[in-house]
Amino acid sequence: MKAMKRTVLVGISMFALVAGVSAQTVNNSPTTLQTFQADWQQTNGVTTMTPALYEEMKTAWMNSNVNTFSANERVVPVELTAAEKQVILDAEKRQAMGVPSDYPLLQDTGNPSLDADNYHQAKVAWIQNNPAAYSQMISTSTLTESQRNEIRQQEINNQNP
Repeated sequence: MKAMKRTVLVGISMFALVAGVSAQTVNNSPTTLQTFQADWQQTNGVTTMTPALYEEMKTAWMNSNVNTFSANERVVPVELTAAEKQVILDAEKRQAMGVPSDYPLLQDTGNPSLDADNYHQAKVAWIQNNPAAYSQMISTSTLTESQRNEIRQQEINNQNP
């Protein structure tokens, strides 16, 4: 039993060593994902990357590099930066709220009164700059003003975990 455990442990260690060495030596893709993403966004006129657009861009990148990757090569998953992750989370929040992609969100700085004031100012500025989008947002609703305020307060509470 002890010998079998030792044999399995040695086998796993050898596999991990070989996989680690081969993963370090395989880096022959002609363009990095970051470079491709910048070019793709510019070509397609994308300013805000949503999860769906990111998947579309990643698929296009994989298709453009299909001859570069062999079946035996391991493609290392791309790690998003904190800023990219935040952009995706913000896009998901806006989509869940049913508001346009440039609608302001409450930013938590640790000062609730300042955060609420900044959010209100950003929202007023957005409404002034986007009257058509705002009228479309509120015209499709059959809610009363008190119900809207209640929903807004709930959204604010949901944004502050």
